[in-house]
Amino acid sequence: MKYFISVEIENRYQKFEVDMGACYYTLIPDNQFKRLGIKRQLEPTGIAFRSYIDNVFLPLGKVRVEVEHKGHVSFEDLYIVPDGFDPLLGKVWARHLKTNLNEIDQNTDNDIQNEIFSIQHITDIEKHFPEVFEQKVGCVPNFTIKLKLRAGAKPSYTPKRNVPYALREKVDKELGSLEAAGIISKSITSDWGSPLVVIPKGDRTVRLCVDYKAGVNDLLMNINYPIKKIDEVLNSLRDSKYFCKLDLFKAYLHLQIDEESSIIQTISMLRGTYKMNRLSFGIKTAPAEFNRVIDQILNGLPKTIAYFDVIVVHGKAKDQCSKNLFACLERLREYDLYLNIKKCTFFQTRIEYLGHVVENNKISRSPSKVEAIIQMQ
Repeated sequence: MKYFISVEIENRYQKFEVDMGACYYTLIPDNQFKRLGIKRQLEPTGIAFRSYIDNVFLPLGKVRVEVEHKGHVSFEDLYIVPDGFDPLLGKVWARHLKTNLNEIDQNTDNDIQNEIFSIQHITDIEKHFPEVFEQKVGCVPNFTIKLKLRAGAKPSYTPKRNVPYALREKVDKELGSLEAAGIISKSITSDWGSPLVVIPKGDRTVRLCVDYKAGVNDLLMNINYPIKKIDEVLNSLRDSKYFCKLDLFKAYLHLQIDEESSIIQTISMLRGTYKMNRLSFGIKTAPAEFNRVIDQILNGLPKTIAYFDVIVVHGKAKDQCSKNLFACLERLREYDLYLNIKKCTFFQTRIEYLGHVVENNKISRSPSKVEAIIQMQ
């Protein structure tokens, strides 16, 4: 039987498998160490480790960290190893943190111990999953979107549109961020091009869109994917009391596309032409493609449903909702998906969703939507 424990490392939680056998040291793979956000320089170790299949490997280094578990605080060495290994808590940490395997086993019950599921507040959630709430765009592994052109389709190019001078600095800043993240990349020339559209936002930033209606969308083949009906989504929430609403940060941009599709999505702008390397909002097949992928990612998670870029996790009791939320956030972390915490809500007994209010096993029209309809009459 394997035993797992969640340890707080400098205010961020990390899950380890507990090794009470031969290993004295606590190991963490480099990719998970980076998620902890510890910026200190690694120290050389002068030791090597042997894996369970007798392969010898060298750690990348070690760092001294403050760790806490159930009120026991200690300063310990954490050894960073190459990716591909599982986080392992060794004898030294286990002894200093007064780890009790019987206690862990009682709390685990074939899942991670209950303290993992006690995430009742935003601060607790952020400690467990700090990387999921970073304001950045990830790249979902194992899915590559391919845009398919109609037979006989020829490249479409629409010249750039003018950007108001007052917005150009903000536009350049946003484009610079997208280029640095690899979401767009400069192309010298292109037979394809759709114009950049700049939309000022209420917070004095800008939203960048691309007008693919100008030519590209007419050249694309449709794809068939059954997007869920709103009634179906709402009815799935009816028997629950607690709800968490999760907003994916720049959702479509998490999906990579193949090289040919990135050329088809080329943007024409003042800077010249740029390939779009991720699925772009405005492409007519993007909604179906995104729903297809997110449905596969969330498949099998209890009481979890997505409609485009908003995921709702729910449960009849608060602890059930908390457990379901943990499972969902683990899945999002696994697939490098990020959330906009400013738009997320947690453990609410009343939510507004898809123009409706869900509360006390009832579904009703959102008052704001009703008001808008009255004003239009």
